[in-house]
Amino acid sequence: MSKKVVLLKNETIPFDPYKTDFKNRSVDALFIPLLIHQPINHGEIVKFLTSSEYLDNFQAFIITSQRCIESLDIVLSSIEDTNILQKILNKPAYTVGPATSEVLAKLGFEDIRGGENAGNGSILSELIIADTFFQNGNKKILFLTGEIRKDIIPVKLTSAGFDLKELVAYRTEVMKD
Repeated sequence: MSKKVVLLKNETIPFDPYKTDFKNRSVDALFIPLLIHQPINHGEIVKFLTSSEYLDNFQAFIITSQRCIESLDIVLSSIEDTNILQKILNKPAYTVGPATSEVLAKLGFEDIRGGENAGNGSILSELIIADTFFQNGNKKILFLTGEIRKDIIPVKLTSAGFDLKELVAYRTEVMKD
């Protein structure tokens, strides 16, 4: 009889580290989601990411959750112009935690900052503020987020002179059943 584990969480798409870890240990992982994460505003996000305003003026972006990455994956797959897509993937991406960093890398991002060195939004904010990348004075950053989020990153960055644009990429709802 094979071993099984039940996880009361949504399976992370496109890659779930728990599923991989359990599979490597010959354990079947069954995911029972309690929440629904609905991607939203894709058209608005695609329009902004492919605009000259973003491509020419924004230096980087922040993405701090797995669910936001899932939404971003859908957005990026709808961008047909490979030159624009490459420009987006070449911009520095600031993220929280190693798992989020790993999934961003799998999507094709080349310059991922924070990750293992940023376990929460406060630490990530300090890393961004201290980053010499912004020495040229342009501190425009796109922050992709969920409808529900803490204010730590926006408060710290705007008080440090950063120009932060937030776009909501998903909403979280309790499953009806």
